[in-house]
Amino acid sequence: MNNNRLTFKTGFRDAIPIALGYFAVSMTFGVATVGYGFPSWSAILVSLTNFTGSGQALGVQLLAVSTTTLLELFVAMLIINVRYALMSVTVAQLLSPKVTLLQRFVIAFGVTDENFAVAVSRRKELTFSYLMGLEITAFIGWIGGTIVGALVGDVLPEVVMTAFGIALPAMFVAIVLPPCRHSKAITVVVLIAVAMSCAFYYIPGLNLLSKGWVYVICGVVSAIIGALLFPVKEDGENDGGEGQEKTEKENSV
Repeated sequence: MNNNRLTFKTGFRDAIPIALGYFAVSMTFGVATVGYGFPSWSAILVSLTNFTGSGQALGVQLLAVSTTTLLELFVAMLIINVRYALMSVTVAQLLSPKVTLLQRFVIAFGVTDENFAVAVSRRKELTFSYLMGLEITAFIGWIGGTIVGALVGDVLPEVVMTAFGIALPAMFVAIVLPPCRHSKAITVVVLIAVAMSCAFYYIPGLNLLSKGWVYVICGVVSAIIGALLFPVKEDGENDGGEGQEKTEKENSV
């Protein structure tokens, strides 16, 4: 037996910090969903059938707007979640040959930003049992937080629920800010998206466009500009200044 083989227990241990973080984020999602007027069971159902914090948050916001069309919702969800397809391709290349097609489908459901980062950082052949330990543990944290948030949202006073109107936007900020601290490229892309969003909100004519299309346009255009300004080099690093910042930190130590 290979002692270096990744097991379910190893995946479980790796996922504990992720599960704790997911619990807090999904609790916010559950409370905010109820605050938008949706029944508590709908928040739980969404988290049971989806595993994407940013996608669920955006979807609920769009559904809460009566003018949102199905096409608008579909395109917005496609754009915000398409990165998971790229992550799944990378994970598929690292999987053990023994992993079956059905098991690959199961694994694909649990590919999130954090799960992907932890799995890839292992730099080993990924087993089905390891990924199940990682993804199931993280998913339990996600579901648990949603249930608690949804049930709490049902009993909170209306004035408190009104204040939770900023919960989902705050969740987006919490997701975006940490990467910005370590990447000039991400910071620039975020600032471009913010500037475009402000333009669509304040400029007459542009402010007539519905929210869903604004999200799509801001996301796609800022990403394209970011790709042009900070192209990825052959060695895997980009021109966002991360390499230089890392070198400076190492020299200072």
